Amino acid sequence: IKEEEKKKLKDLSERTTIYLTPQVKQFLKHAAVSKSSSVSKIIDEQFAYLISQITKGKKASQADTDAYKKAKNDAKF
Repeated sequence: IKEEEKKKLKDLSERTTIYLTPQVKQFLKHAAVSKSSSVSKIIDEQFAYLISQITKGKKASQADTDAYKKAKNDAKF
């Protein structure tokens, strides 16, 4: 993660602890590397998306559900 990105995250974020299964943690680490991102940023973006869907009163689309199932299967958990 770039220093510029770290500063941005530090300025906009609060630190918290979450507990993940080893498979989820591994999946997120690989996703972060492949996207030149960070685990924190990926989690934050996904929660922001879920919150936006909840506040709109919408369920996740079938494409979102299918993407989740594929990611879950690819990660083998």
